[in-house]
Amino acid sequence: MRPLALLLLLPSFAAAAPVPREPEGPGVELKLDAENQLELEVTIQNNGKKPLVLPYLATPFEHIVVVLRGDKGEEYRIVHTPERVDKMEPGTLTVPAGESKTLTLHTCHYLPRLGEPGQHVTFTATLKHGGKSVESNRLTVNP
Repeated sequence: MRPLALLLLLPSFAAAAPVPREPEGPGVELKLDAENQLELEVTIQNNGKKPLVLPYLATPFEHIVVVLRGDKGEEYRIVHTPERVDKMEPGTLTVPAGESKTLTLHTCHYLPRLGEPGQHVTFTATLKHGGKSVESNRLTVNP
């Protein structure tokens, strides 16, 4: 009789198990803005409940890859690593919970790598942190 009583108790233990929480929505968002093709503003919006802390060796852009794509499909990736940065400035980029930080990237140096001048350029950015990647919206800028 004891095994039967044990079986009757099992469903009550299963009902007491914690219910999985609903996902909170995107904790971090990347937004792009540009008035022209020469400068790109990358805004990191922290919607999470904890500060976003990004330590870096050379520049905060170590965590961000920006892709430029021209009208004819040419593509160039801007990747900042300590090996590719002339002046290293170690530090930490902190974005408090519920706030945002905007970084400005001078893209004029990279536009010639797309080939012909005078074409539309589409920017996309990806933030990599803590084993996760967050991709921005696409932003197309007129010449």
